[in-house]
Amino acid sequence: MRKRPSSGTTIVRTIQVYTEAPLLDVDELSEATGFHRDLIRELEHAGMIPAVARNRQGEPVFEREVLQRCRLIARLHQRESMSFHLIRQWLAVLQRLENAESELDQYRRL
Repeated sequence: MRKRPSSGTTIVRTIQVYTEAPLLDVDELSEATGFHRDLIRELEHAGMIPAVARNRQGEPVFEREVLQRCRLIARLHQRESMSFHLIRQWLAVLQRLENAESELDQYRRL
């Protein structure tokens, strides 16, 4: 009787990505999020997920915190049926609100 390969390897690999890598390349981010490599590149190009650097091949490299942003994008797209264009606008508004909140905190400290 032949053993079926365990699906646990994906989970183990995802956990390794979360715990080991301070930076994620496109392949690692793809594996951790389930997003296709091309979608990750498009999201980065559109400014929806920020790359912190480029690797030797010229591909973007991301901080681990971008995983939360990817989860948010997936949730808005799948559960709320928002287009990527609308999500991009929504994220821009969210960023402006966060910046305004930060400025208010600075004024309160004066």
